[in-house]
This record gives sequence, C-alpha cells and structure tokens, in this order.
Amino acid sequence: MDNAVDVVNYVLGDGVDKVYQFVRGASGDIFNYSGITAIDVFTLGANTQLRISDGIDGNADFGKGQLLVTLFGTSGFNNADVDVNLFGANFLFS
Repeated sequence: MDNAVDVVNYVLGDGVDKVYQFVRGASGDIFNYSGITAIDVFTLGANTQLRISDGIDGNADFGKGQLLVTLFGTSGFNNADVDVNLFGANFLFS
C-alpha cells in the first residue's frame, strides 16, 4: 500500500478489470464510472465485484450482471463510500 490517492476511470465497454490494493474511505482511492447507470457492489469473500445492475435493490438478479471490476483484497463497501470512493453511477450494495 502506498500513500497516494489512485484514480481509476472506467467507461462502459472497457472490459473486465482487476484492481489490487484499492484503499476505501476518506483519503482513499477513487473509482469514476462513465456511461453506466447502475452498479451492483457485491462482496465475495475478501474481494468486491462491481457489476452492471438493473437498478433494483435486493432483487433475485442482484450481483449477476456483467462483471466490470474485481477489487482484490477489498471488501466492506457501503452507502458511505458513494461520493467518497465511488462516483458516476447509482450504486447498490449486497
């Protein structure tokens, strides 16, 4: 881990990305999304997957959309992370 704030810009169609050492919270790293309306934030063990969402919170298809990014070794995202670490879409959490 470094002390730098890393900024990741993701545009719909960029493919599937893997990110390591993403830091959550104030003074942490930043994800900017473009062209994506809603994203499911799905915790899978110690990792977090960010997937295309239908925008419906808690439905049967939650976390099953197209995989955009896996954050390895980063979990615990919640609504408090929106506009701190996550920008540019409507984020839904598991």
